[in-house]
Amino acid sequence: VANEMVNSMGITFYNRIHGATGADVDSIAAAYISARDVYLMEEFQDGVAELDYQVPADLQLQLMNSMNGRVRRATRWFVRNRRGELDPARERELFQEPVQRVIQALPEVLSGEPLREWKARHEFLLESKVPEKLAMLAASPTYLFSALGISESARVSDRPVEEVAKIYFALADRLGLYWFGNQIIDLPSETFWQSQARETSMDDLDSQLSRLAIHLLRIAGDDGLDVETAVERWVAVMAQPIQRWEKLLKELKATPQGDFAMFTVALRELMYLANATADQDSLAG
Repeated sequence: VANEMVNSMGITFYNRIHGATGADVDSIAAAYISARDVYLMEEFQDGVAELDYQVPADLQLQLMNSMNGRVRRATRWFVRNRRGELDPARERELFQEPVQRVIQALPEVLSGEPLREWKARHEFLLESKVPEKLAMLAASPTYLFSALGISESARVSDRPVEEVAKIYFALADRLGLYWFGNQIIDLPSETFWQSQARETSMDDLDSQLSRLAIHLLRIAGDDGLDVETAVERWVAVMAQPIQRWEKLLKELKATPQGDFAMFTVALRELMYLANATADQDSLAG
């Protein structure tokens, strides 16, 4: 496992995860195996290797890097969210199927700019002779909107994972979180602390989006509401905190150069919105 982690993820992989989470080597190895199996990493790598001399080598490298980014983030997710109960066989049983269902459902559940970018990337990969199965995964965002978070939200709320995914992306589109997440990814990370700040900020964004999705599903209840109607109902109820968030987002967009301090404040505002939604959920219950 140690050799595989180094060969697949790089020699600094363990140190980066340990520095960010404080987890010991056993936990990180278990989290890596879980992430690898949930995302079918070995099958993906074999598929990319079969493209030797059929597609440019730099495209193969891009495909490998997209999977590495996905597995790196999933490893962090498992360490942070399943600490104390990490069992690779159990995680594979719980998450492999729903994560793969999210990936297959992306053309139907994405909306707005993420959908346009996914389609463009997917079409480019197919035109470059990348097989459909590899193109479907490689076209999905590497860092934004964790399929693991969506799968966990579906498990907690006892809803179909496709329905939860649609709520996720509808919320993200309504709140401008795709732009927001991309701005975090593009922030400079020249030092160790900047890199950690970027990764932690993306973890926080995913966590708050997950909380919002779960509570919105509960507010919608079993009334058979479609996603658009459920989001509209939530927007009407949460008008004031949503306006605060939109005002802050507008200020961020007007700033020539953002920094981690600004996005930390913005993430705190997003947490307030999630808390207000949770309070409304409690009242409704």
